Amino acid sequence: MKPSDESLEKFRERLTKARSRLLCREPFLGFLSLELPTRIIESAEHSVQTAATDGRSYMYSYLWCRQLTDPELVFVVAHEVAHVMFLHASRCEGRDWQLWNDACDFAINGLLLASADAKGSLSGVAVMPAEINTTTGRSEHIGLWDKRFAQMPAELIYEKLLKEARTWAKNWDQLLKAQTESEADSSAAAARGAVAKALIRAAENREREGRGDGPGQWERWAEQQIGGTVRWQDRFRQRILQWGLETVSWNRPNKKFRSQKLYLPSYRGHQLPDILFAFDTSSSISDRFLGQMVGELNQLLLSARNSTVRLVCCDTKLSVVGDFSAGRRLDPRTQPLRGGGGTDFRPVFDYACLHKSFRYLVFLTDAEGTFPKEQPPHLCTLWLIPEQAPAEVPFGEVIYLPRNP
Repeated sequence: MKPSDESLEKFRERLTKARSRLLCREPFLGFLSLELPTRIIESAEHSVQTAATDGRSYMYSYLWCRQLTDPELVFVVAHEVAHVMFLHASRCEGRDWQLWNDACDFAINGLLLASADAKGSLSGVAVMPAEINTTTGRSEHIGLWDKRFAQMPAELIYEKLLKEARTWAKNWDQLLKAQTESEADSSAAAARGAVAKALIRAAENREREGRGDGPGQWERWAEQQIGGTVRWQDRFRQRILQWGLETVSWNRPNKKFRSQKLYLPSYRGHQLPDILFAFDTSSSISDRFLGQMVGELNQLLLSARNSTVRLVCCDTKLSVVGDFSAGRRLDPRTQPLRGGGGTDFRPVFDYACLHKSFRYLVFLTDAEGTFPKEQPPHLCTLWLIPEQAPAEVPFGEVIYLPRNP
């Protein structure tokens, strides 16, 4: 670290470059750094004086972070991303919050330092922040690290710190605590959803680059944290994409074959048929369960860029939210998902019968409600239901989702 009068605009550019370096060296961490909103704190009076995350967003104090060198900034970004990856904000389970923050920092910094050594994936691009000790004149790390805790999970480190009963003065990081149970649930859902999407994007990146080396260590750690989430997502996306087809266009011939005097169509991407998405917004559906499906719907639209799907919400009555595509994805802040009452599935199927262009229906629900007597003959239904749901659906295909995604 060094004194700096760097402008806010210049710092934003450096933060973007720091993420780009992560994308090049550790694609999963780089993609995860882009999955959650980022807030740059300009005020010196704000509670976040350094860098922080609450599991739903990343926060960087401009006045502190502008003092970081480029490699130090990469390290700080990776540190906040790792908090989200390890779901630290939702793993405290009644422990002392500050000591838990310290234990998580010891765990993360040890892993990052290992990745930044001579043979690691972050070698040369990430270093732990340091400052000059005014007494000794030497440069010293700021941030918690102890070789005793190498490769230890945060829970075990916490138990060791608890016995030592001391204060760690060099901890610059802040892991922010949710104020309510609802906020904690929202934070956990956001973190899990972001990690799952970053894993998918990292896998797609390997496939796009023709790499057959499989997931890296950071990806494997992330997969361990979210358990089976990725597996159901992969199955869901694969099933939906099977309904569509690859499309081509003769309007713009394929340039690759012009030199061979061949007039062939160009690839235009994946095209889905008309699909009706229905979200059960009754009081029995949790916000985090619904929130993860919003993210999955948006990810699906990115995978099938030439497609449009219609979203409806239903408790006892049906509400049409609108049509969405890769260029117009669902944002719950501006397109609220209405509901909160009981559950009656029939209005959705009645709507599908009135609009027969929809031959496929995807229904997110806990399966507790009133079903129609039979499935309309023109319709194929895919149900997304939490594991161990108390009720069963009478028809259609079912994909079970983890109870606590």
